[in-house]
Amino acid sequence: KDNIIHQSFFVEPKLVIRESAIDIDNAVDVGTIVQESYILEPWHKPTITNVNDLAFMLWTSGTTGRGKAVMQNHKNYIETSRLVGVETIGVSNKDKVYTTAKLFFAIGMYASFFWPMYASAESYLDSGLSTPGRVRENIERFEPTIFYSVPIVYSQLATREIKCRALCLAGGDRLPQLVIDRWHHCSGQLIYNTSGVTEGTNCYSYNKLGTPDAGTIINGYSMRVVDDLDQVLLPNQVGRLQIKTEYKALGYYKDPYWSEKVFGPEWMPTGDYAFITESGHLNYMGRINDVIKINGQFINPSEIEESLLNYSGIEQAAVISRLGDNDLEHIEAYLVPTANT
Repeated sequence: KDNIIHQSFFVEPKLVIRESAIDIDNAVDVGTIVQESYILEPWHKPTITNVNDLAFMLWTSGTTGRGKAVMQNHKNYIETSRLVGVETIGVSNKDKVYTTAKLFFAIGMYASFFWPMYASAESYLDSGLSTPGRVRENIERFEPTIFYSVPIVYSQLATREIKCRALCLAGGDRLPQLVIDRWHHCSGQLIYNTSGVTEGTNCYSYNKLGTPDAGTIINGYSMRVVDDLDQVLLPNQVGRLQIKTEYKALGYYKDPYWSEKVFGPEWMPTGDYAFITESGHLNYMGRINDVIKINGQFINPSEIEESLLNYSGIEQAAVISRLGDNDLEHIEAYLVPTANT
């Protein structure tokens, strides 16, 4: 494994796909990558590769809080498409899959591309922005059987009745019970939560009950919660979430330091605070970098945001910390009223 990581830093991409107006990362300049790479001619003869070879890269802020290119091999996405997409989610050749996340997000890549490709299902790709009106139109027009999005999009859609017959999946952020209830009221469907990290290739947990927690571990993955000294905590104790899997990515492109810190250990850090119940259900408490410490207490902004959403007339809420009088940290909340308020 270590040999694979260190060798991969010297493998240059053969093709780079990007929007011309977007600079992905100052440390890994896209223009330089293109100049150092080969130019693919139309109908280029396929190159014979091994399943462990570098297949593609996805940019993510990930567990380190800064944009990096995660290097993925062929094997991981093939095998996790079977384990997660087909055996866990149940994607089949009869499904129509629609995901609001684009292909440059991990969710978009595996849900819009790899799952449907492995299962011979249909996939709907929308090049436009995932605005509430556009997403609503796509759901009602194309009638997907599987719909995958983030909690904020479900919240934006759940303002009036919507015709939806899909299995509704969520990921990428904490899923409040309020959002599940509102979506169920408007669509008649529950939301089934998932969790994953780009570095871990695919989802590692899935909630089959339609409740807010991130569910139980998926075959091929293990998870645990530890304290700051990496000591495993008891059920219901909050700590740092780690996962273990053979489906870890190869590392970060041209970044041996963070590759060693994230991919080197047997248990990979996810960058989240969480706890695991006695029944094995994963509950998120927030990103480690997002948790605020005020007056000696750790405060999770998402819990305050969820409480604010319970008030009528509030559609969205964001809570941050700022320095106030005497350079002391305090909490500020930003609210978006509903359209009829």
